[in-house]
Amino acid sequence: MPVIVACTLFIAHATDNFRGAMKEHLRVVSEGIAINATPALEFESLDSAREILGALRADPHIELAVIYDRKGNSVDYRRADLPPSVAPAHSGQEGAYFEDGKLRSYKRVMREGQILGTIFIESDIEELRDRSADHGRVMLLVALASLVAALLVASQLKKLISRCWCRSSSAPAS
Repeated sequence: MPVIVACTLFIAHATDNFRGAMKEHLRVVSEGIAINATPALEFESLDSAREILGALRADPHIELAVIYDRKGNSVDYRRADLPPSVAPAHSGQEGAYFEDGKLRSYKRVMREGQILGTIFIESDIEELRDRSADHGRVMLLVALASLVAALLVASQLKKLISRCWCRSSSAPAS
């Protein structure tokens, strides 16, 4: 039982750390897109911003990215294997968070205190699912190995106790 508790705590800790790393990765990607999109947003040239989003093809987990200008106009990038869908409504909430089985990030693009636009990025969480499945398999193997080890130790102790008990019961009484 203690092994299962320890494995569960380890998995919870590792999962929490990985979720944090995923959020940080998406924050960095959002920041990079925001830096590169700032001139396009300043000059209200969303067509050049579209080219910036094309670089996201390098990350297979990013499903959707949208750059909104201050007027609400937008350009987007969608992963090629996904069907067309409606871009999410422009949100005022900034930051990265998990929602509906996705990791989403909103980042405001600012210049001298003025909001020029917003970057939205949505990523799948397949890496998290894969890691969780791997952790589950490792936990199962550790639990099985612990059970086998406990059975071997119990078997050896049973033999030892039986030998000691047999010797003491067959010894002549004085």
